[in-house]
Amino acid sequence: MTRVPWFACLAAVVACYSPTTEAPCTVTCDFAGDKLCPAGLTCGPGGMCGTEASSCAACFGQPDGLLQVCLAARPTGTFDVGSNMQVDTTPGITDACITYPQPGSGALDVCLIAAETISIEAKLSVIGSRPLVLLASGALTFEATGAIDAAADNNRAAPAGPGGPGASEPCEAGATGTGNADGGAGGSFGTAGAAGGIGLTGATPNGPGPVIGTLDHVRAGCVGGPYNDPPTPGGAAGGAVYLIAGRSMAIAGSINVSGAGGADLSGANVGGAGGGAGGLIGLDAPALALRGTLMANGGGGACGRHHSGDDPCPGQAPALPATSSSPFVPAAGGSANGYASDGGTGATDVPASPGSPGGVAADSAHFGGAGGGGAAGIIWLATGGTPPNVSAIRMSPQPFPHP
Repeated sequence: MTRVPWFACLAAVVACYSPTTEAPCTVTCDFAGDKLCPAGLTCGPGGMCGTEASSCAACFGQPDGLLQVCLAARPTGTFDVGSNMQVDTTPGITDACITYPQPGSGALDVCLIAAETISIEAKLSVIGSRPLVLLASGALTFEATGAIDAAADNNRAAPAGPGGPGASEPCEAGATGTGNADGGAGGSFGTAGAAGGIGLTGATPNGPGPVIGTLDHVRAGCVGGPYNDPPTPGGAAGGAVYLIAGRSMAIAGSINVSGAGGADLSGANVGGAGGGAGGLIGLDAPALALRGTLMANGGGGACGRHHSGDDPCPGQAPALPATSSSPFVPAAGGSANGYASDGGTGATDVPASPGSPGGVAADSAHFGGAGGGGAAGIIWLATGGTPPNVSAIRMSPQPFPHP
């Protein structure tokens, strides 16, 4: 897009708009990496200035992104993560959060933290009920020591832990199997979750919900399916983190929005729950330099149990690679140790891989199907058509294709 001075843009507005004009005059002004509308106009879809409102707006977000943020004034100041900190996106918890609505029916509001510059040098842990959006009107820098953890966490609470931020958004359930000891299916999102294992000969398995089709807003992944009798919570879903920079973004650290493993039940002849799907990582800037690690993998399914008193065998959560040369390892399913059925593994960096199904009961005398592996999440890169500068970046799954 050719940039024009603000006064030329304003002159164009004055020249083409009059009270007698039936259609509103639209014009785009672009400078310093963001779009600013002249006084009297507001930023609309596609970054066009229209006559629907009377205040100025500073708008951020690339046209191929999932969210455009328009504010009454350009953000100022800094947001620095110089030491480990936690942000809770639940309304009323974090003072730095601005509640910002997303377009689209049923879309959750986001927790927006906006500043002129954002620097992440330590670990930022993210929990809560809404997706997190970090907006830098200028530059966003992410050092090698920096990390954003918005993954579902098995260790925070039993049995599967809370999801990452925004993981409370509803998801469509899959087909319910006919066996009362079937394992739950893995949650779906960027790919399909894996089916649960059947718990009894002749039964049909629990199926995963559908893959999210056209993604039109910032949202988290989907939880794993429960073991259905009695219900056992599936693995929690990975959260949603969306980063926007008006000028440039450099990522050298790690971002993790993976799903949690499914829970198993104590007792005899019971199934295991499915793993949670990975969530969403969105990076939106006109100049994007990538190093480091981005991960949105699925959690493993829990085992199915034959005997009461066996050791617990929940599904595992994905782990970041140990070194820059280590591969992404699929999250393991719960190991039955020969007494029951093994849980399915979670999806990893191959986009077409949905993870593996839960194991089926070993025989008709002792039954209990295992949970299926959770699906891969989505990594979304928005640069307005400019290819990102990619140097030693490791991503799992690969970036989601979009127009």
